[in-house]
Amino acid sequence: KEYTAVVSFAWGWWEVPMEEYLVYKLAETMPEEYEMEALKAQAVLLRTDFIKKARGEGTQLVEVSGEGLQEWYLEGKPQEEMEKYENAVQQTQGVFLSYQGEAVLTAYFPVSNGYTRDIAEVWHTEAYPYFKGAEVPQDMAAAEYEEKVVFLKDDYLEKVQKLGASGIDLWNNFVPVYDSAGYVTEVRLAEGETLADGETIRRLFGLSSSAFMVEFGQEEVCFQVKGVGHGFGMSQYGANCMA
Repeated sequence: KEYTAVVSFAWGWWEVPMEEYLVYKLAETMPEEYEMEALKAQAVLLRTDFIKKARGEGTQLVEVSGEGLQEWYLEGKPQEEMEKYENAVQQTQGVFLSYQGEAVLTAYFPVSNGYTRDIAEVWHTEAYPYFKGAEVPQDMAAAEYEEKVVFLKDDYLEKVQKLGASGIDLWNNFVPVYDSAGYVTEVRLAEGETLADGETIRRLFGLSSSAFMVEFGQEEVCFQVKGVGHGFGMSQYGANCMA
């Protein structure tokens, strides 16, 4: 089928064939200096996601957000900058991932903590049997692999209280629960009450991923974080290393 992207901007809509839209989307989501085979893998994921949405909605006109694409459409980029992305899309034209005849759920992120996550384990569902975790040791060489984030006690408590956990001692009362890949699925209080899920904590403290350990001092708390992103699906850095 011929699918069309209906791209939403603040000023209106832009209709563009799917394959052309994928060029811009690929430019937004993966660095140009990455290897061609990594770019092609990313293009396949983007096409799969688009087709899954189109089939799910039963339409050939798929509305997508223009967030992140405006600079490519309005400002334009030099042809030599776009050529590599165009080649990756063209060389994979018509290729998407399917399971039992249906386009699969896709996900990608910049850098893992050394492992990707198993959806069945984290989401407690058997709906995506193809979505298995995997070891990605290459990612440990990434410049962004580790970060250390420190908060003063007052700043930490102010943030945690936004989760509605007031009226109790919140200092050093923070117990992360991990999945088998080493990402935090939830944080509990010492009494066993769930404070928040791992991704909520990640956003609250501005951490690069939910693969973190926490250490409390006298007047500060330190988060030791590994990886960048949610950890589900394809590690882009790992894919580039393989390419």
